[in-house]
Amino acid sequence: MTYLAISPIIEGLTIQFRHQHCVKLPDAIIAGTAKAHNIELLTLDKKLAAKR
Repeated sequence: MTYLAISPIIEGLTIQFRHQHCVKLPDAIIAGTAKAHNIELLTLDKKLAAKR
C-alpha cells in the first residue's frame, strides 16, 4: 500500500469534482487523488463510476 499525501493539486481537483458531481467529500478526495496521480479508479459504486 502506498500513502499519497493531499497536495494543493489534489485539493483543487477534489473541490472541482465535488462541485461538478455533488458527491460526498471522501469520494471526491479519492477521485481527485486518482486523477492527480493518473491512477485508474476502480469502484463498485455505480453512481460514482458513472461520473467520470
